[in-house]
Amino acid sequence: MRLTAKLALTQIEKSKTRTLWTMLGIILCVAMVTAICGFAASGMATFEAVSEGREQDQVNRIMIMLASVFGGIVALASVIVVSNAFRASAGERTSQFGILKSTGATKRQIAATVMYEGVFFSSVGIPLGVLLGILIQFTGLSIANHLLGYINDFFAEDTALVLMFTVSPMAILASVIVSFATVMLSAWLPARRASKIPAIDAIRRSGEIKLKKKSVKTSRLTHLLFGVEGTLAAKSLKRSRRNFRATVVSITISIVMLLAAASLHIHMSQLLDAAVTGVDATALMVLHGGEGEKGLTHEEAERLTARLLEYEGVSVYAVGTDISHTAVIDSTEYEVQMIAVDRLHYEELCRQAGVPAGSGIVYNSWRVAEGEKRIATRPFDHLAGETLTVTSESGKTLEYPSVGLLNDVPNEIQMSLGTENLNLIVPEIPDPTTMYAWFALAEDAADFLVHAQNAGQELFPEQSIGYINYQEESMVEMRISNLVSVFVYGFVGLLILIALTNVVSTISTNVRLRRREFAVLQSTGMTRGGIGRMLTLESILCSVRALLFGLPVGILAAWLVFLGVTEGDYQFPFTVPWVAIAECVLGVFAVTFISMRFAASRLRKQNTVETIRTEDGV
Repeated sequence: MRLTAKLALTQIEKSKTRTLWTMLGIILCVAMVTAICGFAASGMATFEAVSEGREQDQVNRIMIMLASVFGGIVALASVIVVSNAFRASAGERTSQFGILKSTGATKRQIAATVMYEGVFFSSVGIPLGVLLGILIQFTGLSIANHLLGYINDFFAEDTALVLMFTVSPMAILASVIVSFATVMLSAWLPARRASKIPAIDAIRRSGEIKLKKKSVKTSRLTHLLFGVEGTLAAKSLKRSRRNFRATVVSITISIVMLLAAASLHIHMSQLLDAAVTGVDATALMVLHGGEGEKGLTHEEAERLTARLLEYEGVSVYAVGTDISHTAVIDSTEYEVQMIAVDRLHYEELCRQAGVPAGSGIVYNSWRVAEGEKRIATRPFDHLAGETLTVTSESGKTLEYPSVGLLNDVPNEIQMSLGTENLNLIVPEIPDPTTMYAWFALAEDAADFLVHAQNAGQELFPEQSIGYINYQEESMVEMRISNLVSVFVYGFVGLLILIALTNVVSTISTNVRLRRREFAVLQSTGMTRGGIGRMLTLESILCSVRALLFGLPVGILAAWLVFLGVTEGDYQFPFTVPWVAIAECVLGVFAVTFISMRFAASRLRKQNTVETIRTEDGV
């Protein structure tokens, strides 16, 4: 074995704590890349089985593209995180590198000692990571198929979807190549830097820390609030900017990913809710007769509404529409969409509009296209209190005195509004209509629909009435949302774990490298309790700095996710993920505090005199 390889192996064996966390980070990175490649392979195999080869090439391209994007994200995060572990290793051996250079070692040999660490870590971490990635793939597909079970039961048997678990040699080979390249790139960055440090600077360990007086200057407020320990903590953060910058970056990445995932979960749930119904109802009856069919009169519709209300505990919102009328307003002819609701809700709308029962109510809110934007307008303000004359196709005229205006109506009516019509809410539609809907809110939608079907067949056996169970559709929507959340939160969770391994490793290494500093402080009178308070304040200051960067960027990421989700027909306001923000705040303080205290606990066994005598304090 070469001397450079032996030195690398000695360093791995010597720094057991750092080795453990670095290995864990690499295993998680490899596992994520393997799982992503495995999911892509399973997706291609599943589509090939259900599509009989149709459009397989296109699906393969999409899967490979998605795997490349997500794998690239993991690789980028891994380089940032894992390279910091190798940088810490190189930092521990700075004096050793200086001695080797002074005895004739070349830059290439110095870099090789760090690169060999990457080889040794890869030889163990990649096989373990591949096995863990296959396990993650199997577990993820099992959870997905469990959630898909309810969805498959809802649809026809020929549309059932089961994700296939497949172990693809090509996918494993791709993950191994990507993982090895990621680890070696992570090792090469600090190796290149270590090889460039002059021998004398390396021996003195002056290459890592270059300070000016202003760079470690702290405010008087810090001293007043936290005393000497607070001043030393602030100076430590300023003096070791590189170490704490890596910690801040890792925490920031975790915060951004978590808030983006929370935003996706929240707004996708809202999107699916809007896509399913958008109304407060668990069941729907709808009259969907074609042209030429008789339809229902208003009296017949009210009779059916009354029968539906016989079901215990149900509330019903009935809406009928007709578009066979016109009206002339200011020399402009409008197509009138007449909307009739059940008596109880019609009277409530009259109270809101401030008009007596029997009046017509105009929906006075239009959105007019103006370039790429849609501008809200109120085109019928002048009709308030006036008489509106409506003419049917047969020439029959109807007059509605004291017209009322509404700028907002319930969602049950919103679903029936015409976008370019004059929407007129009336006490009843004069002619039979084949467009009628009954939105019902019942605790047991399935049982209510049995009652509704019996009532419909009994009263109007010749009418084409359909029935929809919104409760079941909501369950399907929830399962779809959960299915997406499993993969998103799983992906984000593993990325956060990778980042946290870097946080713990960096803090532990930083504390261990400062053993000599702590011993000197103890020799000048500082107690172990004072050192503990100093480290606690360092963790607090580091956490605050990470939150100041991470939360604004995370909220921006959450908003960008919101824009992507709402780019379509369904619009709803942005919801700030407050719960996730609170989790981030508590989690950041907890992780940095526990990591710092755990590292500090290992200082209790050190001998002050022996530590000061030691050249590098380790």
